[in-house]
Amino acid sequence: MTRRPSPPATCSTCAWCTRPDPTGGNVCQPCYAPVHRAVRDMARDATEPVVNIARQARYGDRDGPRSTEPPIPVDLDASAAAWAAAHVVVTWMDHIARTRGVRCRRGSPARRAAVRRCRVGRCAGPVRSPSCDAIRHDRPEHPVAAAARFVAAHLGWLRRTPDATAAG
Repeated sequence: MTRRPSPPATCSTCAWCTRPDPTGGNVCQPCYAPVHRAVRDMARDATEPVVNIARQARYGDRDGPRSTEPPIPVDLDASAAAWAAAHVVVTWMDHIARTRGVRCRRGSPARRAAVRRCRVGRCAGPVRSPSCDAIRHDRPEHPVAAAARFVAAHLGWLRRTPDATAAG
């Protein structure tokens, strides 16, 4: 028996840097790495804009002249930036879910696992299962963090689609 040589792998060209991409993506992995890091960081830091919007963050020293007008209780620039970032990541989540036919899962993975382990669901009475306690005390995941985690999980697929250039 003679072995046939495997057909040569198709090598596409990266739309951003024009280098060949042996993985067949429209954008190569090195070019897409900053996008992946940004989405991963967004999932981790999704609750941080709340501190800035509520003007609870402090920057620099407090020396210098003070305004005579009382400040408004919210930072409108931080609010607009947080809304824009959330809008982008939720729009990409919706696009990926619709295009791939994937369901967006709600809740943290730990909470979903605890719900699967719990046989009763809602324990009443003095004795509760550990999984019910985990469900009761688990804080829900921030919606923007969940959307960013979903997008990060599908970036490998997105990198190979024509839409990859718009996601950067």
